[in-house]
Amino acid sequence: MLRLKSLPRHTGRTLTDPAKLAAELNRIRQTQIGTDNEEFIEGMAAAAVPVFGADGRIRATVAVHGPTVRLPLKRAISLAPALRRAAEAIALTFHIGKADIE
Repeated sequence: MLRLKSLPRHTGRTLTDPAKLAAELNRIRQTQIGTDNEEFIEGMAAAAVPVFGADGRIRATVAVHGPTVRLPLKRAISLAPALRRAAEAIALTFHIGKADIE
């Protein structure tokens, strides 16, 4: 997939090298924490974790993002435990049947 399309640069930090992006995707798979270090918008950082469905597939994400002056990437990553707790709580709602809601 990475070879089929050019990767547009949004900021000076955007990953446009397919090999570097592949390495970053591998890191995300291992840590289950996705990050944005001013790669899309200068001055913004973010961290996100997956929300899994009952089948083990990613169904959503929970993220935190903000201006780097208030939320440097290291701080965003440090919030991963809280993000994971929120993701687990959200995942539990996926297991509620429609009859339970009505």
